[in-house]
Amino acid sequence: MAARRKVLLYTMPGRTAKDDAWLALKGASYHLYQLKEQFESGLLDDNQVMLFHWHLRSFFWELVAARDSLRRDMKAASTLETALQALDNTTWFKEVDEYRNF
Repeated sequence: MAARRKVLLYTMPGRTAKDDAWLALKGASYHLYQLKEQFESGLLDDNQVMLFHWHLRSFFWELVAARDSLRRDMKAASTLETALQALDNTTWFKEVDEYRNF
């Protein structure tokens, strides 16, 4: 009998979902900076292109992780929930959400 896998999203002890969202946004900021650096370097070889794509996927991953972290916060204000729902309904964010697993 195959073992069942559980996917658990939880906040580390001492951190809130908002803390996790902040860290995800800091990660997105880092990857955006790296994207700029890679792009300005000219993407001259396959390794640079691969690194550029890695940072691009990581940037999107962190953006969606920030949204997911905020959504986990069950005490979220109704205005935050409304804003997250509106974000989910935008075309650009749907593309980001799909691309992060590319």
